[in-house]
Amino acid sequence: MYIDVDIHVMALTLNESRVKVGRIAKATTAAIKRRSGMYYGFVRSTPFSNWRRRRLSLYAHAEKRREEKRRQVSCAAVFSE
Repeated sequence: MYIDVDIHVMALTLNESRVKVGRIAKATTAAIKRRSGMYYGFVRSTPFSNWRRRRLSLYAHAEKRREEKRRQVSCAAVFSE
């Protein structure tokens, strides 16, 4: 079942305001969690969330590689002088 991320966000904000709003919010949060498979703040992995996680880790990895290259270049520049 495909769930939009907005529902997760809504559930989280409801969770925060639960103390203030009380029973209504609690029931709504429970319903949203049941719908989205978000029990105990756990987001069930959907194809989208898996893809997002993979993309993010790839971006981080690429960034790290770029950093290392930059460092090597700066070292080379220092030694050539």
